[in-house]
Formats: sequence, structure tokens, C-alpha cells
Amino acid sequence: MARLKLLRTEILLEDWTVALITLVAVLILVPLVESILRRISREEKTPWQRLVACSTLPVSRLLYPIGLAIIIDAAPLEPKLQRWLGHFDFLLFVVFLVMLARRTSLWAIIWFASRHSTRNTEAALQHGFVPLLKNIVTLLSFLFGIISILKHFGYDIMSLVAALGVGSLAVGLAAQSTLSNMFAGFILIIDRNLRPGDRISIGGSVGVVQELGLRSTRLDLRDGNILIVPNSDLVNSRIINMSMTQNQFAAATKFMLPADVPFARIEKITTQVINDTPKAQKNRASSVLLASIANGYQVINASFGIVDPDDKDAALSQFHETLLKRLTSEGLSLVTPPVAPL
Repeated sequence: MARLKLLRTEILLEDWTVALITLVAVLILVPLVESILRRISREEKTPWQRLVACSTLPVSRLLYPIGLAIIIDAAPLEPKLQRWLGHFDFLLFVVFLVMLARRTSLWAIIWFASRHSTRNTEAALQHGFVPLLKNIVTLLSFLFGIISILKHFGYDIMSLVAALGVGSLAVGLAAQSTLSNMFAGFILIIDRNLRPGDRISIGGSVGVVQELGLRSTRLDLRDGNILIVPNSDLVNSRIINMSMTQNQFAAATKFMLPADVPFARIEKITTQVINDTPKAQKNRASSVLLASIANGYQVINASFGIVDPDDKDAALSQFHETLLKRLTSEGLSLVTPPVAPL
């Protein structure tokens, strides 16, 4: 009998020794692992180092529930105490796991936004889509933790999942257009086919993109009005992005001179007038063409490059004014086309 008690005491001592060694090992390993991870991510030069930096705390803290599980299994505790400690250990594990999932997901969102944003679209991402995605990730992380905890304690989570599914479906149907515009705006930023400052034409309206928002895009029509276009319309419609064209903008006009004036003289005068037009691009070739000859006069087509399409009318006004002065100084006058009989 005494030998049996001695053997039982030895087993208890051995179990408590394992539990104590595990406790000491955890208390040593947690700060050690945290120190190693912080040293790896100290400079945070690479995406991997930034990921390690944001996940250092939850990764090192995960050793606590792991060590506690080993201690609970090794220590000779009362069944009730062991059961309650097991519940506490599971709660601790879920909390740190949710923290790890949330932090790594937020890091992924920020990294993705930095990779796909430009100077023009950074504001839309940082102030619109990134906070929204962060809130969604946080909500999903906590929902995952709550559902895991309820399932562990034996609660029926299927009714909760069904309720969440029905609620999400109802919200999705009620906010279908809003969600569509939000996803469309995200697609616009990722595709980079549309940026603030671009001049676009949509549905007969021409304007400059002022701001890419979470739900809509603002276009400055340059007439004092602002056109607000839902993002889904921009994604589903054909858009002419004039700022992405490979060709430069041009201003063109035509005028008529007597047929007996040599075209070479007209071409020389017109080219000089184009060079004297302030809003004409000097580094782009202009064109002066003899379009047609009829009824004793010749039709001249002239075109030249401009930087901004909004300058077209002003550039043509400058050209016409200079042309009239030059023709007058050369002793030439424009021809008025004959009026067709009624």
C-alpha cells in the first residue's frame, strides 16, 4: 500500500514537473520569439518584413494558449478545473488567432492599395475603399471568433449562420445599386483606365475627372457645372478618354482666296501665321492644304496642334486675327462664297 502511494506520488511529481517545465519554457520562449521577430522586421524594408512586424504580437502570444494546453494535459488537475481551464485556453487561442488573421488581412489590404495606387488615385483608396475594407475585415474576423466560441460551448450556430445569411441577403438586395457602384469604383481604380485630371466623353458630355469617389465620380464640365456619374455607369458604358490618346489635339479651319493667288504664297503666309499664334504648338508639324478650286476661288484647309482642347476656340481666334492682318499687309482679301439662289 505504501509502495503504491509512493508510486502515485512519483507520477504526480513527474506530471507537475512536466507542467512546470512547460510553463517556464513558455515564459522564456514568448519574449524570445517576439525579440527575434522584431529584429527581423526592424528596418521594414521589404513587404515580408512589414508583414512580420504587424504579426509579431499575435504570433508570439499564440505560444501562451499552446503552452497552457500542454500544461492542462500534463498536470493532474481536477476534472472540473481541467474543463474550465480548457475553455479558457480555447478562448485565449481564438482571441490571438483572430488578432493574427485581422492584422495580416489589414496588412494585405494596405500592401495591395500601395501597389495599385498612383498619386492621383491614392486619396480615393486611402479615404474611401481602404477604410471600408478594413471595417469589413474586422467585422468578419470578430464574427469568425464569435461563431467558433459558440460552437465550442455547444450552441447551435446554424440558426445564427442562417440568420446572418438572410440578413446579408436582405441588405445586399436593399443596397444593390450602392454595392454595385462601390465595386465599380474599386475596379476603376485597379484598372487605371480613369484617373483624376483625365478628360473624358460619356453619353455626349465632355468633362474632366475631378474626383473618384466611393460611389460616384465627379466630372467638371468646364461650364460651371459638375456632373456626378455613378461608378457603375462608367464601368458599363463606352468612354472616350481623351487624355490617354496617342494623338495630340488639333485646331482646324478653312478660308477662301482668289484662284489666281499662287498656293505656294498662301502656304508660306499661313505657316508664318501659325508660328505667330501663341497657343499653337511650335514643335508639331502644321498642315496647309489646297482642298478645292471652284468658281474663281480656292479653299484652303489649315490645321495646327494645341496642348489643351479647351484652348481650341482661343487658338483659332488668334489665328484668324493674325491671318487677317497678314493678308491685308500682303494686299490680299478673302473671298466670300456665292450665295446659292433660292
